[in-house]
Amino acid sequence: MLRTLHPMIVHFPITLFYLTALFEGLYFAFHKDWLARAGYLLLTLSMVAGVAAGIAGAISESYVLSHISPASLQILSTHKNFAELSVFTFGVAWLWRTLLLLRKQVPRSPMAVLYYLIVLLGVALISYTGFLGGSLVYDHGVGVP
Repeated sequence: MLRTLHPMIVHFPITLFYLTALFEGLYFAFHKDWLARAGYLLLTLSMVAGVAAGIAGAISESYVLSHISPASLQILSTHKNFAELSVFTFGVAWLWRTLLLLRKQVPRSPMAVLYYLIVLLGVALISYTGFLGGSLVYDHGVGVP
């Protein structure tokens, strides 16, 4: 059961990261406070889910390391590195967004635009991380009995 935990929960942080970008983009476009609150909540939830998926990934990794090919091991290492970078990027975004809230920055301020660019970078990173994870499973059969 533990070795299959990562594939069962990993889609939650990915979806939450995408929704964060969507709601924050809508907030910047329409300036509705409820969109800002929703975006911040989604970002917070995505951080929690991202950490949980990372822990589950480490558990899954311990089960597959002993019987994967060198090529798969290289992809797994890259997948893990990009996953950590993705969560780190969204952590930076969360801190940046908190700072914007405390300073009551307007949606189109330079600080807010930079924040949104960080979110978009995080989405790109998590997308590539997901691509690598899919490649491990579907192209290399990692974790498939």
